[in-house]
Amino acid sequence: MRNLTVKLATVREEDEIKQDNDARKELTLERDSKNYHKIEQLKTFIVRYARTVYQPIIDCRNIPKF
Repeated sequence: MRNLTVKLATVREEDEIKQDNDARKELTLERDSKNYHKIEQLKTFIVRYARTVYQPIIDCRNIPKF
């Protein structure tokens, strides 16, 4: 009988662990979706900055020297 009680406890603990993991996954998905927009804005900013700052330098390097 004691063995059965231990088994029931472990099954219950596994269910609780699974529920905790599911809740954590949902939380990270929410955080990721909130951060996704910020990350995309940052990417576009970096690309624009790189084009405005480094493009003239690249263009100057490609000028043929006589």
